[in-house]
Amino acid sequence: MLPAAFQIVFRWRIIIVVLLTTLCAGAATWLDWKRPTYYVQAEYRLRDVIARSGRTTPVNPNLVFLAIDSDSVTLDEDLDLNGLFPSSAHDPECRRALKIMSKGWPWDREIYAIILERLARAGANVIAYDCLFPAPTPGDDAFRAALDQFKSQVVIGSNFVSPAQVDRSRRIPSSYDQPAATLIPKTMTSDDRVGFTNFFTDEDKIVRGAQFRVMFRERENPTVIYLSLSARAVSKAGHPELVPQDLAERLIRFTGPPRSGFRPHSVFEIFVPEYWEHNYRSGEFLRNKIVVVGAEGKWQKDELDTPFGPMPGAEVHLNVLNALLHGEFLKEPPPLASAAVTTLAALLGAALCLSIRSPWLRLFALVAADSAGPLCALWFYNHRGLYLPCLAPLLALNSTVLFCLVSDFTFELIEEAKLRSTLEKREDLTHMIVHDLRSPLTVVT
Repeated sequence: MLPAAFQIVFRWRIIIVVLLTTLCAGAATWLDWKRPTYYVQAEYRLRDVIARSGRTTPVNPNLVFLAIDSDSVTLDEDLDLNGLFPSSAHDPECRRALKIMSKGWPWDREIYAIILERLARAGANVIAYDCLFPAPTPGDDAFRAALDQFKSQVVIGSNFVSPAQVDRSRRIPSSYDQPAATLIPKTMTSDDRVGFTNFFTDEDKIVRGAQFRVMFRERENPTVIYLSLSARAVSKAGHPELVPQDLAERLIRFTGPPRSGFRPHSVFEIFVPEYWEHNYRSGEFLRNKIVVVGAEGKWQKDELDTPFGPMPGAEVHLNVLNALLHGEFLKEPPPLASAAVTTLAALLGAALCLSIRSPWLRLFALVAADSAGPLCALWFYNHRGLYLPCLAPLLALNSTVLFCLVSDFTFELIEEAKLRSTLEKREDLTHMIVHDLRSPLTVVT
């Protein structure tokens, strides 16, 4: 049997541990539900670390990045066309394309028609332009003819525009910019050759997923459902069933860091006979491929922030296409499941407090638990495609253990004070007894 005083202290200690555990779990769960800005940013940072450390989506070999890069927009007619690529003179189409490119950016739109025709005749399955064509410009007639001729294989970009005073991460578009009417006639329905290129970022302006359908109504027009560039490309490639049917955003598993998953090929190379024969095997390399044509490099500032760092917009589209073809979407647990994980973490902290008396051993066990938490989240990310909550459980676990340590330290101080007081009283009593015992002897003497 334990002494009565010890039983009382032990009982009070359990009560305080239970109260602290409830308080810490409740506070962490409340933060996870309310999601203030500082909390969301910290949670996203942890997720990004997991995304960079975890499994990536394997590269689909049927995806090709044809880049409008600085090499393509800085061609010089005398130095490059006549000096470095004289063989293009034997092919009028190649010569014409390189000559248009050498005139400087922005290009005459005839070049997009020539690119489309060359890729389509080489056997490309889908050609997706991550480019916007909002206003009429020279060359529209040739490009429109090519869009009509290869309508089953081509997709071009459109764009949702948000008010200037509203952050685009809030997903509040105010208008929809379609391609120029000189390319595709404006209709009340969505043309299957057009897909929106927007990525609706999170609060920290980082792209972590994609939305494949947007329902939008502009002024007096009827409500229309618009599909993204990636959704259009996959549908035209023969896999419309892979495109989600709802309007929700999907978190994706990226392929890797920028310029590592999808190597950019300079677009001018397809018009240089030597490159066309050796690098593209006279077009055979492009057969049955989905080719994304878009800007690459800092010259046009078309880069988006991702968990892996700044990435060209066209490469982000390729990552989305890759995730869509592989079905590599990531999920988040429902709020109740997240709350359960947070509560379990707080209970683990309480178990450490009640089972380990030594503060140093308890702190060592806490460090081990803190290390195991992210590893557990990484396992769920790799094998279940699930973003297990990290921040709220870690807050619940650490705050429970630390507050319990403070509580134990306070109990120790109280017990020491009680013991000191008891000893002082006993010492005073001893002095009194000794004094009383000596007093009769003094009188007799």
